[in-house]
Amino acid sequence: MIGIDIGCDGGIAVLDEVGDIINMEKPRLASLSGKKEWDGYWLANILEEFRHMEPIMYIEACGYHYRNVQAARSLAMCEGIIVGVASSLGYGIERVQAKVWQKALMGKIPQGRTKEFALDYAQQRWPQGDWTKSKRATKADDGFVDAALIALYGLHKDKGLEL
Repeated sequence: MIGIDIGCDGGIAVLDEVGDIINMEKPRLASLSGKKEWDGYWLANILEEFRHMEPIMYIEACGYHYRNVQAARSLAMCEGIIVGVASSLGYGIERVQAKVWQKALMGKIPQGRTKEFALDYAQQRWPQGDWTKSKRATKADDGFVDAALIALYGLHKDKGLEL
């Protein structure tokens, strides 16, 4: 199962059928018309590598309301690139709103604490997981955390995996 947290700071997580992490990647970015977006060629290579698995992925759906028009544009473009590349490779795509997967995995979360709760859940589920962007990084990357949890939500929803 593949989970994708969209956005330039998002991530991709690939889980096996029992929910163990096989791979995690940060998106490689390309500059299109002066704006940074996901690199579709890079994404196609990553997705091709895991196409032998059941080709389905869950992506965090782009929201509907943003205060910043540039953020809305960036997320919508990232989602469009992801959906276009994935569908051209034959992947089934399920969009899931952040509130839906968060509530299914973690229950009710106090406002403003979703990142903290998500990291705690991920660390309990995968105690050996490395949630940092690089060996030198000390802070957990929420793109990795969210992508892994989105994939876990997909396994639960599609395969009945216990949470």
